[in-house]
Amino acid sequence: MTRTRDELAAETAPSVKAPLWTRDYILACCANLMTGLAFYELVPVLPLYLTGQLQASSGWLGWIMSIYVLAAIISRPWFAHRVDTGDRKKIYITVYIMLALSFSGYAAAATALAFFLTRFIQGLIWGGMTTSGPTMAVDIIPPARRGEGLGFFGMTMTLGMCLGPVIGLQVYQQYGFYVITWSSLLLCLAGAGIASLIRVPRSPVQEPVYETPKKVLDRLVLRVGIPLAVNVMIATFSYGVVAVYSALYGEMHGFKYAGLFYALMGLGMLVSRFMVGRQIDRGRVAELSVISLSILTVSFGALALAPLTPNSSTMSGESESSRS
Repeated sequence: MTRTRDELAAETAPSVKAPLWTRDYILACCANLMTGLAFYELVPVLPLYLTGQLQASSGWLGWIMSIYVLAAIISRPWFAHRVDTGDRKKIYITVYIMLALSFSGYAAAATALAFFLTRFIQGLIWGGMTTSGPTMAVDIIPPARRGEGLGFFGMTMTLGMCLGPVIGLQVYQQYGFYVITWSSLLLCLAGAGIASLIRVPRSPVQEPVYETPKKVLDRLVLRVGIPLAVNVMIATFSYGVVAVYSALYGEMHGFKYAGLFYALMGLGMLVSRFMVGRQIDRGRVAELSVISLSILTVSFGALALAPLTPNSSTMSGESESSRS
């Protein structure tokens, strides 16, 4: 019977577990949390500002929100090569500072085109963040606890996804859009400062080797992973629509608790990451994928079949106003 790499690693691992919660691992998790807070506090607010204050059309809104991901896809292969051949910590901190500075572009932007360009530049930088951060975390995590360690590390980003939208919506309602942009900038600078304290084991520098275009393509595109990549793409396509437009959808129908929606969604992701880390170390990747996709199918189906209606969401408000 063919065994996975994780199962073989688990068999050859020593009986005494290597420590996971070291000083450097905790610092890496804190830096990742700062990234999540800075990014996700802006996600639900940006569509509200663009349609409400800037009066951007639905076409511009779609391009502004989607160009971020397209730019990240473009930059990731280049950053992946740089991370494999260069100083990962230096790259991570440099990209972190660039991400912080990119938030100032939102404060200076006054047109839909300016927001589009800012999002494109920030997306290029985000591709470097999501490549260098987890890669550096892998160097810190003991190999025998890699699944568990990456699970907790990813959980910090999920915690930012849980708290960020709630904080962002509250700040937007009380202080406006520009306060959020500067708070995101400060959070990123704090995260870069935390990341600078991490001690990363030195990895051997790879000697430059000439590779044919076919070898480069085979290294960048793992053919056996294409089916899994398609599954992830389908799932994240649905998630992206919900994550970006839920606040705007709720505002259109008078739903005042969009922050609670994001908090519950992030809480569910937080719980799932806490549960699946050790299961991944035991080689149960396929089973977890099937269960996760099944739950996503049911949840998105419930969201589609039970939409908000203006009457159901605003009835209480209208009745109170009529009484007064």
